[in-house]
Order: sequence, then structure tokens, then C-alpha cells
Amino acid sequence: MNGDIFETVHFGLSQWAYPYGNQRYFKQSKEKGQCHTIYCGSTQRFQWYIVMFDQSVKHPTNRPIALRANRFVEFISLVLHVFETVTALYKYGINTVTFGNGSKNSWDLECRHWILLQEEIFKRWKTFFTRSKCWTYWKDISVAIHMFDLGGNNTIVLSSDGDAIYDTGYVQASLERITEMANIERITFALATEVIVRFEGPGETNRRLALVGDSEMIREQYTTGKNNLRIFPIGFASSICNFQSDQSPKCYKEAVFERLRNQIRDHTLLEDEIISFESFQGYSTLKQQIRPSEMNFKLGHSIYTGVYCIPNLSGGLRFHKKWEQLTSEANHHLPLQQIIQAVNITQQNEMSGYRFEPVISIDLTRLDKKIPMTAFLVKDIILPVLCLWDIEGQSMCHQLLRCYDYEVS
Repeated sequence: MNGDIFETVHFGLSQWAYPYGNQRYFKQSKEKGQCHTIYCGSTQRFQWYIVMFDQSVKHPTNRPIALRANRFVEFISLVLHVFETVTALYKYGINTVTFGNGSKNSWDLECRHWILLQEEIFKRWKTFFTRSKCWTYWKDISVAIHMFDLGGNNTIVLSSDGDAIYDTGYVQASLERITEMANIERITFALATEVIVRFEGPGETNRRLALVGDSEMIREQYTTGKNNLRIFPIGFASSICNFQSDQSPKCYKEAVFERLRNQIRDHTLLEDEIISFESFQGYSTLKQQIRPSEMNFKLGHSIYTGVYCIPNLSGGLRFHKKWEQLTSEANHHLPLQQIIQAVNITQQNEMSGYRFEPVISIDLTRLDKKIPMTAFLVKDIILPVLCLWDIEGQSMCHQLLRCYDYEVS
């Protein structure tokens, strides 16, 4: 972390078991062992996690799991020891008494003190746990700090000649302000591209057409390998969809790898998965207007399923009230009305595109230390992948999408 971008970090461990922010961006290295995460604070859009790998576990799961409570208590003892014994941190009053009575659950740490806390935890790791007679367990644990960005886009506008010097310069400057790249082990990010289509026919120009994923063509892109492809039908049509997968579609993978091989002289960066694509999703922007919540599943099912597939034979008064409400909504075809309304909103606001989001992960520890990291990341990875859509975008879309006029019902 650099000390000049955040004034404070909201530090607290009362919600330590809060799940890791977004599994799409987590790369589990089974060689490191079983992963445990501890939610420890936030800064603006960022969430902070302490990530631990237990190397003694022979068959780790693919996802982080909660640390056992007794081990969490031992870890807390180390954190409190740092606050109690480091002069610069003592002023926050975080100690065994204040932490134990629960009178305060969080503290705002100056950014330089947040950095100091991390450094002291790493520095005292072995000494403290050895003195506490629990080194037998903690000797197999490696620890790191993960910073997860909750959202917000950095827009990169490509000119006709592919010159995006100002936009890429902004991304590069932002990365350099957020963190010291020399201290980072791995960086993972989604590089989203939104595709739109305009129709220019006789007597009309710039009429937007709606883009949706073609379920059959998308399945054909994932005919080999383990990919965990998930298809999400749009509305009630199984032939059109949004999708997610652990891998990129075949057409995208071939195009982007060829592009990066031309850009990066050292091809082993791709072959050894120093640069890898962790997951991929594609979705119609119509999705933003159709977001069912728990309130839409009153009996644990959608409206039509709840009315026509659950027999109205049992249950108390509350059951029958919910069932009657579902029946009314089904009779008025509320699900269809919601879809029609969503289509109208997207048409009025010209939000009829299709968004592709590959998740790119780079193992910075395996790159040549002489390489200027942020410049390499922006100029050799981000920009070439984005420019790919100018060159191969039309071909890829023909292999993944359908295009409709809004008048199609």
C-alpha cells in the first residue's frame, strides 16, 4: 500500500467470518494448502482480508473455509500484542480489555499505521506463536493480505487508431497510487467490454438492436475440458442466455492468446500460466433490469412454479396468504409484465448491449523484477486485450450472440 491515497482504514474483526468478497476473483492454489480468510476492514470501495494457507491439509477444498474459532483466538492474541507493544499503535487503545468487552467493534487507523500493523504481524509471526506454545499449528500457515475492490469502472476509450494513451495513463497512475507493485504477489481483475449494434438502413440511422447470447452456440464453444459452464436463460426462452464459466469461450481464447503472443516476446508467460484467464462471463444489459430478490420467491419458488406446481393442500394461514398472493400475480402475468417493462427501459435508455467480462490473473512474483510492472500491465496486457475487440470483435460476436429488433416479441 502507498500511504498517500487513503487517509484511514476502517479496521475491525467483529465480522471476521464474513465470506470472501467475490469468488470469481479468487485463485486457489492447492499447492499452498487449505485457504482461510478473515475479513478485517474496509477503505472506500475496498475490502481487506487476511488470507491464510494451511499447508498441512493434504486435500484442500477449492474455496476458502472459516478458520476454527480457537485458532482465530490465537491469531487475535498476536494482533492485540502488536497494538499493545508498538508505540505508534498503542494510541488507538486496542488491547485485551477493550477488545474483549466488545465496547467498540472497529477503529479508524491512519493509513501509515495500517501498513505498520501488517509489517509487525509478519515480523512477529514465528516469535509470538513459538512463545505462545502453538507454533506446531502456525508453522504450516502462510499469511497474506488481500485487497478486494467492490466495484466501480475505470473506462478506457479507444480511438480509431487504438491510441488510448490518456486512459491507460489514468489506469497506470491509479494503480501506482493504490499500491507498491513490488509488494504484490498476484493481481486479478475483470476487463469488461460492452458490445452494441446499430442498424443503418434506408431512411433510418443509428437504430439500436438488442443483443442476447445464443445458448446453442455458446455450448459449442465449451465442448472440451472441465469448464463449469453455467447457462442462465433470459426470461422464459432457453435458446437465449447469459452465461458464466471457469474458462473463456474457444473463439475468445484463441484470439486473445494470439494477440498476447504477438505483444509479449516471452511466450512462457502464457504457457506457464504466469498470465492466466480465471473465468469468463457474458450477459445482456437487460439483466440489470430483471433482478429477482427473495421477495419474489414467496414459497421458495418463482411465481408460476409456486402457483401451478405446489399443491394448495397443506400449510397454515401464512402459507395460504402467500399462495393467494402468488395466484393473483400469476393471473395478472406479473413475470411477463416485468420482462416487458425491462425491455422498454433498456430501449428508452439505449442499454441493449451485451457485456463480456474475462477475469485476468497475473503472478507478479514470476515476472522479471526489471520489468516496470504497472507499465507492463497496462500497455502489454490491458490495452492489447481491449484492442482485440476492434480486430476480432465482429467475428467473435457472430459465434456467441443473436441480434434482434426490439419489435420482435
